[in-house]
Amino acid sequence: MKRPMKKAFFSLLLLFVTVVFAACSGGASSKSKTYVKEDPSMNVEMIFTYEGDKVTHQKTINTMPYTSLGVTTKEDAQAILDPIAAEYQGHDGLTEKIDYKEDHLVEVVEIDYSVADVEEIRDIAGMVFEGDVSNGISLKRSEEMLLEQGFTEKK
Repeated sequence: MKRPMKKAFFSLLLLFVTVVFAACSGGASSKSKTYVKEDPSMNVEMIFTYEGDKVTHQKTINTMPYTSLGVTTKEDAQAILDPIAAEYQGHDGLTEKIDYKEDHLVEVVEIDYSVADVEEIRDIAGMVFEGDVSNGISLKRSEEMLLEQGFTEKK
């Protein structure tokens, strides 16, 4: 992989990161919150479904122009991303799909935490889990991290 391509690839991975933290226990009816970050290299929308402080489901929608990968065609983008996307397949509670458009792509990653084995998926490229995930995923800590990274809550 050429040096600029490698830099773009690792930048992409950082933006693809699904960031989650260990949760405190909570018990309430399900609600959802959405956070967005718009950038010329990628737009990210993260939708959390939660009960109390515990995230039960997470959906991340990444929209990126091919130029962010250092390429201009769907085929070149597929050559870079399809091997990474393959790692997301075959895990209970985890779905990932990339829709390659004319000049950009839309990736949707969903995690159902009631089904997914976090220990199994934590080593997939782009996944980052911090803290003891055996108690679940904390909405509060996830929100703090997203706000620090420039995300805003979508009301």
